[in-house]
Amino acid sequence: MVPSEPNCRFRYNPLTLVLAAACAGIVLDRAAGVPLAGWCAIGAGGLAAWLALGRAGGDRAAAAAVLVAAGALAGLWHDLRWSWYAADDLGRFARPNPQPACIEAVVRKGPRRVAPRPPDPLSPVAAGERTRLELEAAAIRDGAGWIAASGRVGLTVEGQLLGVHPGDRVRVFGSLSSPRRAANPGDFDQVGYLRGSRKLCRLWASHPDGVVLLQRVPRHGLWWWVDRVRTGARSTLWKNLPAERADLAAAVLLGAREEIDTETTDVFVETGTVHLLAVSGLHVGMFAGVFLVALRALPLSRITVFWTVAALSSGYTLLTDAQPPAIRAAILIAMLCFARAIRRPPSAWNTLAAAGLVILALNPADLFNTGVHLSFLAVATLIWVRPRWFSGQADRDPLDRLIEQSRSRSERLLRWNLAKIARAAIVSAAVWTVTLPLVMSRFHVAAFGGAALGAVIGIPMTAALVFGFLLILAGWVLPPATTPLAWACDRSLATLQVMIDWGHRVPGNHVWVTGLPDWWLVGFYAVVGTLAFCLHHRRAAAKWVLAAAAVWLAAGGLANDRGGASGRLCCTFMSVGHGAAVLLEMPDGSVMLYDAGRLDAPQIGARGIAACLWKKRISAIDAIIISHGDTDHFNAVPELLRRFPTERVYVTPGMFESVLGAIRHFGDVLGRHRIPSSELVAGDRFRVGEATIEVLHPPSSFSGESDNAGSLVLAVEYQGRRILLPGDLEGMGMETLLAVRPLPCDVLLAPHHGSWRSDSAGLAAWCSPLLVVVSGHRDPRQTAVEDAYRQVGAELIYTGECGAVEVTIENGELRVRTHL
Repeated sequence: MVPSEPNCRFRYNPLTLVLAAACAGIVLDRAAGVPLAGWCAIGAGGLAAWLALGRAGGDRAAAAAVLVAAGALAGLWHDLRWSWYAADDLGRFARPNPQPACIEAVVRKGPRRVAPRPPDPLSPVAAGERTRLELEAAAIRDGAGWIAASGRVGLTVEGQLLGVHPGDRVRVFGSLSSPRRAANPGDFDQVGYLRGSRKLCRLWASHPDGVVLLQRVPRHGLWWWVDRVRTGARSTLWKNLPAERADLAAAVLLGAREEIDTETTDVFVETGTVHLLAVSGLHVGMFAGVFLVALRALPLSRITVFWTVAALSSGYTLLTDAQPPAIRAAILIAMLCFARAIRRPPSAWNTLAAAGLVILALNPADLFNTGVHLSFLAVATLIWVRPRWFSGQADRDPLDRLIEQSRSRSERLLRWNLAKIARAAIVSAAVWTVTLPLVMSRFHVAAFGGAALGAVIGIPMTAALVFGFLLILAGWVLPPATTPLAWACDRSLATLQVMIDWGHRVPGNHVWVTGLPDWWLVGFYAVVGTLAFCLHHRRAAAKWVLAAAAVWLAAGGLANDRGGASGRLCCTFMSVGHGAAVLLEMPDGSVMLYDAGRLDAPQIGARGIAACLWKKRISAIDAIIISHGDTDHFNAVPELLRRFPTERVYVTPGMFESVLGAIRHFGDVLGRHRIPSSELVAGDRFRVGEATIEVLHPPSSFSGESDNAGSLVLAVEYQGRRILLPGDLEGMGMETLLAVRPLPCDVLLAPHHGSWRSDSAGLAAWCSPLLVVVSGHRDPRQTAVEDAYRQVGAELIYTGECGAVEVTIENGELRVRTHL
């Protein structure tokens, strides 16, 4: 529900200025870290100036002083939430590496079921169903005693945890760790994300038995009732809907997005409809609309109807975990209902600003939440578009109205429906256009089908929500009515899925992009806001703003252009856990990947590698070289092929002759993408600009005892410098390599993640590296390996501790930089 304001004026919307001041204060605190005393001084100064200027009659200056005080208050609140924690906060006990811990805590939210990953032959580790909870720490065991603790922590349990509700006191036996820092350029900032919710650590339990119920909640609080209602609603959906639709219904109606598997989520992302899986303003607005229509049919007073709708909308927001977009919608609905109840026209911009202030008051860190940005951008676009394009429908020419009345009833109905669809298409296209740069920057996808789908999926989506709400209600008060309602909800969701699947199959439906820099986004939306203001208030200046917009779009294109030949070779050893991924940016602008995988789900490894490539403005890959057939070296490649056009894949001799399911699946993926593959053997050598890549191993006739022994060993040379990439070379393969003439190098990727099974001493003496990069974490068993490399004067860097390692060769010089 979006209030219309055809005659809005900037001076009648003072809360927009207060919101802008609050945002400025929060951004300043996040960027500069203003101390608490500084904010107090700024706020006190602003209030003192307001009093003095107000008495002197300087109204505008006094208003500016009030805004300064408001910004200082917001910055102060952000500083308290972001930087100040109790001395006994649980996060202070956490370490980067998981440590065994026994913790007593009170359940705040949950439990929430997390869907298992779909079976994947490329995943070396099977992941089953999991459960997530949010806890408030009370104590942590220290040997035989207990230490008081506080703070919030998220708990993930392997398996389904039952019998625990908000307010219960539990004891958890699990592993405690601090959140993982962004180890590669472009990685997701998990530390900042959790800190925004005042969480400084993570807790993990390997089995539901690791969570012991100590005490039931003696009094049922708000979240206990919310959990009971949510559990009952979810049970009704799963009991009455087919399994393949119940998880989608739970996501759409209750915000249980975690119950959707990754494959389905990817389809929604690539069609630009992922917002349907998270309860947002669309869902809350439809919920309010359903009950508004129903309550108006009852003999209730106007005030009762509107206050009931506002109360139900707020309750639904709590039921769906009260995410910022839903809170924004609930506030808009409450203020709109209040305005309607007292028969006063609502101020759209003031109402939206009030919603923003409430969200920042609840959590100032939400200012940096992409979901909040998209939500407010969409509503602002609707507020601006609606009165300008649709306000004149009731003031048509009398002749047009007479012609309309002369048509048959069926024709009028058809024309009315077509007009509604056209309006929906215009609104959908407007919102899609305005939010596209932000979506491209944060999610790296331009879903062109989203603009078209938005106009047509509204019908089945609305039907699914209406019948879903009625199904949940009937499950509590009228069970016999659940059967027809479940059928209607199921058909609506099935239609929605068919439309989205159809849109996903359309060629060119989406394009993966590198994204746009933050400075360009800020400038773009400043230009868009200025243009919207000028079109309404200063039309003569609009043409100059349009010219500025064109210049800014061109600047964005130039900023996003990676360029051609750089004259330098950049080798980035990415931090992917137990796995390998080496990015080679060649002097002529070519891009190569040496391995791309990790010992985990393929999507996890691909996500980090893709983020690094996008951060470096790479949109295509010239070649991917797979060192050998272990899944932790190539299982991310299929996901990368979906995002990056790739010219060719190189493999070891006979790799695709293997009977292993993972390798056969990998070959099928290459076939579907029509990407040619070639085998490399010792002696192969090719030039890439002024650089050369030479294959040192394996010989064409080599037959080793394992895939590791047959790893592709590459020597990359440029301007007299050499980088050696040996894969997981060991055993007979290592013996074969060391039998040839020694080859000194500057940088060596430690074979097999620095394993003690590789002949580290022999390899160190053979190539005499200056720098050894280990893809993974330090292992206590690697002491002998470290000693072997240090004896030849090499320095060791572990990607698990230092993050991505970037080695640059330019003008014959070698520069090394670590991400952390």
